[in-house]
Amino acid sequence: MDKKIKKYSEIFNRIINQIALLKDEYPHFSEIEPIENKISKSSDPFEISFLYSHHMDLVDNPRWKPRMKIPKKILAPTSEDGIYIWIRFMEKGKYMSQRVLPPTYIGDIHVTVDILGGNSEVKEKIWSIIKSENLTIEK
Repeated sequence: MDKKIKKYSEIFNRIINQIALLKDEYPHFSEIEPIENKISKSSDPFEISFLYSHHMDLVDNPRWKPRMKIPKKILAPTSEDGIYIWIRFMEKGKYMSQRVLPPTYIGDIHVTVDILGGNSEVKEKIWSIIKSENLTIEK
């Protein structure tokens, strides 16, 4: 498993470090520093997670209705450059929450990416960085 952890950690770190290089165009990304391996040391299955939030806040959801599975609060940008990025690599079979996500894998590692806020140009650059790692999508 150690070789596998090292391999996926390197891919994960490359993605985060490439996002950090966007700081020339988007100065708030200067808050992202190159990272070392962030591997869970617990007995849980392998997981690496990266969370970045800039000018985002929880606000009341205008579509919230009692008794429906619509969240009462949602994340929303508080300024034009507000963005939220959450990238996770985890072994298949790990608890994934109730949301239905498209199954994206690198080998036997499940990949989830959430990007909220930000303009479409920023999102496209982040997605192109992630896609450059040749993630395979299983159907």
